[in-house]
Amino acid sequence: MTEDAALTPTGTAGKTGALIRIAAAFSIVAALLLLTPHSVRAQGYGGPSLLSRGGNSPGKRGRAPVDFRVYGAVRGSYESGLITAQLTDTGELNSLDIKGVQVELGAYGAKNWRRSSLGLDYRGDYRKTTFDLYDGSNQALSLDWQSQITNRVSYFLRQTGGTTNRAFGGFSAPAFVDQNNLGVPLNEVYDSRVYFAQTSAGIAYRQSARNTLRLSGDGFVIRRTSRALVGMQGYRAGADFVRQVTRSTLIGAGYGYLKFEFPRVYGASEIHMVHGILDRRINRNLNLKAQLGVFRADTTGTQRIVLSPEIAAILGRTTGVEAFQRISLSPQIMISVNYTLERGSFSAALNSGVNPGNGVYLTSRADSISGGYSYAGIRRLSLGLSAGYTRTNSIGLILGDLTSVQGGGGMTYKLSEYLSLSVQADRRRFTSPAVAGRNGSSISAGLSFAPGRLPLSIW
Repeated sequence: MTEDAALTPTGTAGKTGALIRIAAAFSIVAALLLLTPHSVRAQGYGGPSLLSRGGNSPGKRGRAPVDFRVYGAVRGSYESGLITAQLTDTGELNSLDIKGVQVELGAYGAKNWRRSSLGLDYRGDYRKTTFDLYDGSNQALSLDWQSQITNRVSYFLRQTGGTTNRAFGGFSAPAFVDQNNLGVPLNEVYDSRVYFAQTSAGIAYRQSARNTLRLSGDGFVIRRTSRALVGMQGYRAGADFVRQVTRSTLIGAGYGYLKFEFPRVYGASEIHMVHGILDRRINRNLNLKAQLGVFRADTTGTQRIVLSPEIAAILGRTTGVEAFQRISLSPQIMISVNYTLERGSFSAALNSGVNPGNGVYLTSRADSISGGYSYAGIRRLSLGLSAGYTRTNSIGLILGDLTSVQGGGGMTYKLSEYLSLSVQADRRRFTSPAVAGRNGSSISAGLSFAPGRLPLSIW
């Protein structure tokens, strides 16, 4: 039994309230910060880019910002193991292998000023395939603005969003679960159209040479077009106090509040989080960040139950639905190591924490380990590699684990001043009680067109 099958629709009043709460969520000032109390270039609020699997921030490839670039591309593709969120006439899931061609347009880059910086990653395409359901457009955007208002006050704003009808592959679905990107569908089971957006902002006040107070928050929304899958909306707010104990080490503590709501169904979660913070720059290239704590989740929903023989005889059915409320306490872990060079970066991360689920599993605990490498190129070659493992388990219901193992890589080779060859390949295998041993691959190759001395970067 999947979790969404146990949920029941709400009424018109609930839908109106959901719309009001969406508007309120997007007005909240937002996102977990990993600031340092130095200049804006050292703050690094953003975390990994929406489109990055190698630890890059929006508009950056490695330590240095990349000049703004606009490009176009034409690619052929082959995808296997695609599954829609509906059963065949025989009650089975239909797995598809398709071929296609896509036209792509993108832009990325960053710009630093004396007290501000802007980073951008955008990629969009239109695909025509051998199966009409998977035709259409895929879009992904990550836009990051940071500014130092005074010597004591700095802030950031970020917008991420997009749409895709693929669960994974290429750039259209980010690779790994990220507790900072709760509004980005990172662990989808089915290849069904999804729209997503997350608005984040935060402000930091430097009380003294060593002490800094940080306030943050997000509003996010995910909408899935399939009626068999559940959408999500929510918001998050938090506060941290950090202290610079040495020139290269920062420690602190913080509190966060998180709310998930699920339109069309009866279900919601309220989460309270407390955590400690460590941010240490080991040397010029190597940085360690850790956030360790605990979260308390108060989850409501519905579940199917087996009726007693007496009640079953009266109602004429053997099962029913009952509401539940469950409270759980779990550890929260976010550890990342980043090794950054001028035009390349390597990252490894361990995450364990609360997650809004994937439309089948709702509020869940997700544990993941991942690594990525990207190289932006100094002559003709850019490349990127990534791999990771994720385990998801529902907090509200006993559904069994959903596990996912995936990896991918890509390269761009500059053939001439304006023309580059690009290749991208991804593979994923996941297992759950609903879908056992699903395998899927995505391979694309084609030509990219862009002026510039360096080859186009992968992520």
